[in-house]
Amino acid sequence: MTITKADLDLANYVFADESGKFQDKDFICLCGYLSSGARWDSFTARWHDLLRKFGLEAIHMKVFYSDCAKLGMNETQATNALEDFIDVIRDTISVGFAVGLDASYYRSMPSSAKAGLGDPGVACLQRLLHLVRDRFRNQGYKERISLTLDEDETYAMKFYSVIGRLRRKDHQLGSLVGAVSFADDTFILPLQAADILANLTTRWFRDRAAGVAREDEPPLLLQRLLMSPEAGFGLEYRTELWNGAALRKHLSHFVKWSGFRL
Repeated sequence: MTITKADLDLANYVFADESGKFQDKDFICLCGYLSSGARWDSFTARWHDLLRKFGLEAIHMKVFYSDCAKLGMNETQATNALEDFIDVIRDTISVGFAVGLDASYYRSMPSSAKAGLGDPGVACLQRLLHLVRDRFRNQGYKERISLTLDEDETYAMKFYSVIGRLRRKDHQLGSLVGAVSFADDTFILPLQAADILANLTTRWFRDRAAGVAREDEPPLLLQRLLMSPEAGFGLEYRTELWNGAALRKHLSHFVKWSGFRL
């Protein structure tokens, strides 16, 4: 998708969701979408239409195929339905962001190597904000964003706290977030798009960390999300994968770039 100057002037809404919890998962990933209010309005209208068309209350990737089975759809039909939702995301959203961390490898590292990082889930949020800020810098966008995260008892207060601390300790990054909120994704529909992105990206990142997937070959559904099979245009997607090799080589930078220990 080509982003116009008008899009940049209005592109101030980010919706993000995580996949995996550091305490009990081998891999964690935080993903988000950025777009203008007008584009999000278009997304929401089309998303509502698709939910009604397929008889779904919401899209949650963990239970998507079982939800579809209850409605009488087989796996192929469910995948075709998911592709319709993916096409709406690609057609209406400007930029995607993702930060992934190999939590299993990180936990295995000596304490001295991990000193200063703090909570890896929170650090991923900080890295995500860095990606958004760097994207704005490249385009000369100097406004602020409204950030909405999926409600989560594990991280809601931690995420709110880190943004408050960023505003005090890293004014340039902290001031990027003009508003932060937490919402139910059955009510705030863009979070369902972030859920799809987080689910598909986590699988890809996890396979890359295991050495069974390549950076230039995303899985088919993620490929469809990033590139239209018909028109040849795609979604801009900025990512960071902190696998074992990256952590061994650059952990000190990750600690530094993540701001400060919580």
